[in-house]
Amino acid sequence: MVRALIVGNIRSKQKNFATFLDQTAMFGESYFCHNLQEMTEFLTKRSVDVIFTLDSSLNFTTPDIFTALKQKEEWSDIPIFLFSEQVTPEDRIRALGMGAADFFSGQSLPMEISAVTQFHVTKKHRIEKLRLTQEALFKRATTDPLTGLHTYDYFKSVIEEREKAEIGGANLYAVLAIKPDHFDSIGETLGQAFSQKMLKSLGEVLKKICRRGDPLCRLDDNTFGLLFPHANEQQAFAAAERIRKKIVGQPMDYPLTISIGISLKRGNRDNIADKTVNEACLAVKSAAAKGHNRSELYRGNLAKPQKTILPFQPGNIAVPASQASAAYASL
Repeated sequence: MVRALIVGNIRSKQKNFATFLDQTAMFGESYFCHNLQEMTEFLTKRSVDVIFTLDSSLNFTTPDIFTALKQKEEWSDIPIFLFSEQVTPEDRIRALGMGAADFFSGQSLPMEISAVTQFHVTKKHRIEKLRLTQEALFKRATTDPLTGLHTYDYFKSVIEEREKAEIGGANLYAVLAIKPDHFDSIGETLGQAFSQKMLKSLGEVLKKICRRGDPLCRLDDNTFGLLFPHANEQQAFAAAERIRKKIVGQPMDYPLTISIGISLKRGNRDNIADKTVNEACLAVKSAAAKGHNRSELYRGNLAKPQKTILPFQPGNIAVPASQASAAYASL
């Protein structure tokens, strides 16, 4: 059954129109509102299949309705029908030109209203299904399945969109590459399942401690990326240090530390997203080479990373006893 919202500021006309709609035997629920504010408030709480406006009893213009429904994408799909006791062909043409599904009159037959309404409601449902499918596909394509963070492709597109929106490249930003220390050694000694669990936990913690709205992604197997907008060198480094120190204090079942590489946008370059991210990754490798658990700015003369030894002591990591002896025996 179709759910209808009837908009009009004269209650008697609303009730008469609802009775008129009952003749079609297709409307299961009918709701009423008297003005645009009531209509938008209602739509934020409940969904409807169709909107009827009683043109002769409105104290606002029909274009106002279409403007109000553009506030949300799902609202713009709702078919809007105008109704007036008398409708001229010119009135109907103008209504269709504004985006109305149709313009009914008191002379419209219930069978006609039913057929036209059902056509537009079916179309609306198809559009909604298509949108949900597109949203699901987009989320799957832009979300890392392990951590729930954005993928690098999405992260890169955000940087590129920021570049397009800038005027003369005046707006600064920084990219932070965040990497758990000794990740390879952890995987070799405690197993892939444990290292994957560690990455997932780190991703969850980063979502909590990073500013809401700053794009966060999984750059590669064991590195996370954070876009820090409107930041100069000092601000980006200070933000990286805050994140690094907060990670150390997080309650986890293993003593995790991180290293962070920082790269600032440097002028207008080709492939600026890839280059800026690559520089941040080079900086985080340099931080690892200098002892881990530190932040490093990219300056073009970074130290080469060296292989390190997992600096954990037995008993510091909560792992099953069956795995612990074999893991720590190799350290």
